[in-house]
Amino acid sequence: MCAIHRVILTSVVLAAKFFDDRYYSNRFYAAVGGVRTKELNALEADFLRLINWNLHTFPEEYEAYRMSVWTSAPSELTPPLTPPPLSTPQELIINLIGVTYGCC
Repeated sequence: MCAIHRVILTSVVLAAKFFDDRYYSNRFYAAVGGVRTKELNALEADFLRLINWNLHTFPEEYEAYRMSVWTSAPSELTPPLTPPPLSTPQELIINLIGVTYGCC
């Protein structure tokens, strides 16, 4: 599993815990994400330390990071000059379900 997949998995787990009243155990998320529970626990703790436990981000900050990831991500095809428009979290999840990405 690539590093970006671990970052995305950890981000989704923390977002679910932060925004939803009901969420699953780390064991479940680890199984879905293809990592061991112990690794997901460590990823979650490290991620929270790195962001100083601040799970809120401003739209401008999010957009800057989104553009950075978009422009630095390797692609076999020539990517568009700009990333696709922002989606709501629900639209993003719907678009990602069933989609698999090649790994590094």
